[in-house]
Amino acid sequence: MKDFDFTVDYNDLTLIETEANFPDVQKIMNADMAGRKEWMISSNIYITHKYGTCVFGINMWHNKTVDIVSYVPSTKEIIGSDDLQCLSFWCQELGWDCPKVSEPLVLSNIKLWKYIWSVNLVESDYLDKTYQNRENIVFED
Repeated sequence: MKDFDFTVDYNDLTLIETEANFPDVQKIMNADMAGRKEWMISSNIYITHKYGTCVFGINMWHNKTVDIVSYVPSTKEIIGSDDLQCLSFWCQELGWDCPKVSEPLVLSNIKLWKYIWSVNLVESDYLDKTYQNRENIVFED
């Protein structure tokens, strides 16, 4: 992101080796799976930015899907924090899809996740079904 510095660390060896770049991860995982094309990597993601460090528990899948299964925010002011903006940007820069938040996590704080979903920082099957339409936002460089 322009003018915003953050670092990302992870605890999975494949992500460390490939710096989480999807094509490189896919190459290693496909080779390790002896011909099977379906795989999943589970890891903690640590994002550090000027406001602190947050931790996401994520599952990264063979089809570029990134599921957020847990989240420890960097600050009490979650809605104003940059945690999810950093995660979403990081995933998409490295060839993964926009992260998808799990239903149990959505239900743990519906107000937060509905807002984050409404500004297109995450995907959510539950919120798509419940609220159906979100405003179309056009991003420009």
